[in-house]
Amino acid sequence: MKFEIKADHILVMDGQKTLILPLANEDDVMIVSLDDASHWAAPDDGMEISLDDLRAIAAGIETAADKLGIAIEFD
Repeated sequence: MKFEIKADHILVMDGQKTLILPLANEDDVMIVSLDDASHWAAPDDGMEISLDDLRAIAAGIETAADKLGIAIEFD
C-alpha cells in the first residue's frame, strides 16, 4: 500500500484500489476517522474493505505520518 498525506485528506492506494480519508486538524494533531473506511473508491466502488486491509491501512498511515513528523490520531 502507498499513502499520501495532504493537508485535508489521506490518499490510500493499493494496486488499482483507492481510498480517500478526510483529515481534521486539532491542536496540531491530525485526526483521521476510519468510520467511513468501509468500501474502496473507484474503480472498485462497492468492494468492501476487509478488517485485515483496515488494520494495514491504519498501520501504514501511522508509519507515513511518523516519517513526515506528523502527529496523528484515529477517531
